[in-house]
Amino acid sequence: MAMRKDQKEFALTILRRFKTKDLPPKDFGWNYIANEVGVNRTTLYRNDSIRETYALVRTIVSKHKKEARGLNQERIEKGELEHKIDTLNETINDLEKQLNRERERLVYATLVARKKDIDPLEFLDKTPLSSAITMKFVS
Repeated sequence: MAMRKDQKEFALTILRRFKTKDLPPKDFGWNYIANEVGVNRTTLYRNDSIRETYALVRTIVSKHKKEARGLNQERIEKGELEHKIDTLNETINDLEKQLNRERERLVYATLVARKKDIDPLEFLDKTPLSSAITMKFVS
């Protein structure tokens, strides 16, 4: 069965309406378009421009369906990124706490060494805190 020019234009109009959410995404399909246009599905499918437009609109309509269910892909990706950022911030805080604890232990070790008449600079010469400890005990 051949399709008239007005039927082809009407089919493309229906596809555009699905694309812009003028028609509900749950109705999207070859059967709906064929019933509205007044031709069978095979006739629609044989038309190259309608078939290509249908393929493009199908991906858009699937996004509309996901959004209707609350599954917005951008929001999901943003949530994943925020979760990763929060996890990394927690890791940073834990590592900073560990670093501060190790610094306290090092300072305490130098105090104990001084009490036992051991020069802490003998074993702290190449540590990052040696200059801070030296300033603290020299001044």
